[in-house]
Amino acid sequence: MSDKNVIRCLFLLFLLNLIDICVTATLVPANIAKEINPLMDYVLNIGVFPFILVKLCTLFFVICVFWTHRHHILAKIGIFLSLFAYSSLILYFLVNIL
Repeated sequence: MSDKNVIRCLFLLFLLNLIDICVTATLVPANIAKEINPLMDYVLNIGVFPFILVKLCTLFFVICVFWTHRHHILAKIGIFLSLFAYSSLILYFLVNIL
């Protein structure tokens, strides 16, 4: 996979995460949805701003790790698994919640 394609995949991963952050930060406090991740549920109970901050920091860390190791097969697999997981999550949001 070329560097240009890695950038595209990482950008898509960033966009999918932003959608997840917005949907979660909106629907969970309104009791329409539930945060499944216990750590993020704990942070969300502290407040929406800390939740967004932790999610963005985690996202930037993951993107940096994927970019740094972009030539390794495990990083490529991780990128695709992450894209699949977040795409599935967004599809779940669209079908079941919204």
